[in-house]
Amino acid sequence: MVGYVTAFKDQLAPEEWDVYRGYYCGVCRSIGRRYGQLPRITLSYDAAFLALLLSSLAEEEDRIVMRHCIVHPVRKNPSAEGPCGPWLDYAGDMMLLMAYYSFLDDRKDEHRLRGAAGTALLKKAHSELLAKYPGACRETEEALAELGRLEAENAGSLDRTAETFGRILKAAFTAFSESSGEEFPAGKNVSKKDLRILAECGDALGRWIYMMDACDDFDKDAESGVYNPLRYRREGKDGLSDTLYAELGRLSAAVDLLDIAKNKGIIDNVILLGMRGRTEMVLAKLREPEASGEDGE
Repeated sequence: MVGYVTAFKDQLAPEEWDVYRGYYCGVCRSIGRRYGQLPRITLSYDAAFLALLLSSLAEEEDRIVMRHCIVHPVRKNPSAEGPCGPWLDYAGDMMLLMAYYSFLDDRKDEHRLRGAAGTALLKKAHSELLAKYPGACRETEEALAELGRLEAENAGSLDRTAETFGRILKAAFTAFSESSGEEFPAGKNVSKKDLRILAECGDALGRWIYMMDACDDFDKDAESGVYNPLRYRREGKDGLSDTLYAELGRLSAAVDLLDIAKNKGIIDNVILLGMRGRTEMVLAKLREPEASGEDGE
């Protein structure tokens, strides 16, 4: 998860915005409490969305309190607490897990220094997460290995490469099921039906994120020579709009099938307005060189 999953603030009521920010702050505080302060730098609103979505399956009301923190020592900010606590912890775990493997992957390309520093920072946390979620770690490692093989082949299939990140997010959305009810009590609120739907949510979101990143980094990757499937794709940039919106549609349709008990308006805002807006921005950026070329002729 790389920061594309954000809400559209202007269309949220003030109390909804406080809940949304509260989940972000809650995940951040959870990471700091359990793993120390430095790992908090990996946090993004993607993790807040995961916590918000999973917590929405339980009817217990959110408890949003105003608190100081190390990042905001003067001004208090809303923080989610109470029944959603296990989901805040879980989202923080998944955020750190994916950050660790992202840093590990960075060590293979032009970001070697950042990758080495990041993996060193999260080494202890990863050891704990490996013991806690061995299945998710294994699935992530296997998916990244497959992606590495595709990159070595200069694969031009956006679907095949995006599928690897879909597998990673699918694991992140469902890894809590690895833990027993006593170890992870929040999992008892999730039915088998919802677990299957959450896997679909993770797959669609993972594919969308990978494709978004490929589009967003196209020019930079072309200049640096870093692998990007769009550089080898037979269709080039054609059809990317339909592909991205199709994955957003899959995600939205899957969410609509969940037995959501609260915060549906915030979740819909993130998908239908926030993520759609980010899609439009990235597609516009991807078209800019072509538009400039046409104007210059």
